[in-house]
Amino acid sequence: EFILDKISDLWQSGLEINWPHLQSQKAKHKISLPTYPFEKIKYPLGKGMRELLTKALSNGIQNNKNEQISDWFYELSWKQSRLISSLGEISEGLNYLVFCDTCGIAKGLVERILVNKNASAVLVIIGADFVQIS
Repeated sequence: EFILDKISDLWQSGLEINWPHLQSQKAKHKISLPTYPFEKIKYPLGKGMRELLTKALSNGIQNNKNEQISDWFYELSWKQSRLISSLGEISEGLNYLVFCDTCGIAKGLVERILVNKNASAVLVIIGADFVQIS
């Protein structure tokens, strides 16, 4: 392959190559060509795309970079609220997500929510696996 590359470079430079002699010892193989024609098909841009590109190029490229680096990223976080101190603060019909502690305070709070205010609560307990209890 290296030699053929160099020979083709010489041929491009104008040197006459005896091609039949060069390929006389080589085995010949037939290859099949695709059945479709080698035609170049041009797909014109739609009218709307052409207008959009023309307008963008005439106005120049605008820099839409946000300069505030704090706005480049988004960090998902829970909205924290203070601990409910009395049942009077519990709103009826709301859903509560309560992360449990190991002391049992959260379980007592959830029981009070469910019994007295007709609200729903989901209790999240620390564990080794994900298990939905009810």
